[in-house]
Amino acid sequence: PVSENGWITHIKDPELESDTPPIDIFKSGKGVLFGGYTSGAIKFWDGHKLTYLCQHLSTVTCVTISESENYFVSGSQDGEVILWISRSEGFAVESRVVDHNKKVTSVDISENLGCYCSSSEDGSINIYSILCSQQLIRAIRPAETRPIHRAMLCPGSPAVLLTYSKNDSTLATFSVNGEELNSVTCKGNTMKSPLITRDHNFNRYLVFGNELGEITIHMVPNLNWNISFRITEEMPIRTVVVSSDMRYIIASCSDGELTIITDPTKL
Repeated sequence: PVSENGWITHIKDPELESDTPPIDIFKSGKGVLFGGYTSGAIKFWDGHKLTYLCQHLSTVTCVTISESENYFVSGSQDGEVILWISRSEGFAVESRVVDHNKKVTSVDISENLGCYCSSSEDGSINIYSILCSQQLIRAIRPAETRPIHRAMLCPGSPAVLLTYSKNDSTLATFSVNGEELNSVTCKGNTMKSPLITRDHNFNRYLVFGNELGEITIHMVPNLNWNISFRITEEMPIRTVVVSSDMRYIIASCSDGELTIITDPTKL
């Protein structure tokens, strides 16, 4: 939409789910990225100045910053995925692809693996090379066609791709070559604030909350070992944070309460 004076107006898209806003934060304190505007803009706030990154043509539905903060990836309502690079003068488009025919639901990036990925309501997950611009490494189509609402790259041995569909609460792992390794059905129908972490023995875990007030931990990649904690009665989990040594989990809930779980893998 354009205002009377010819300026583009940035209006929040009312169709976006309020519990999964397209926001990510630079851990170095560099700033915050916001999507979710019908103009397709991404807002970057550095604490002093607001900058608009206007490359998408439809609402940005997801955004993820790389660990080094040299890159970030964004996906939009029309199926477009853009890889951005951070330069001294600002952000620039490194590559763009439109391989999904429905909304992009999540994006992730791993510089350790040299790739980034996207998932979509069309049921596909695509993996692209960071260095070879626009090169599609692998297109994964799970056997059962369902929208994929989350895809996460997990470096390690072996490197795996985690996917989640809230349609049937299916959590699955794939090799980066597209072979399905395992799948389980989770409680609830949302995956809140998912993250991948390691303990001192280098075991990998997926940690996330749900709308039932539970936190669940799955060992990656087999998913067979898992534990759940109910920390509140029927109150959705909003945010989950795990300490680097996997000794503490901090969770915030919709009721404003903050809960700390100690040594979760020993319970």
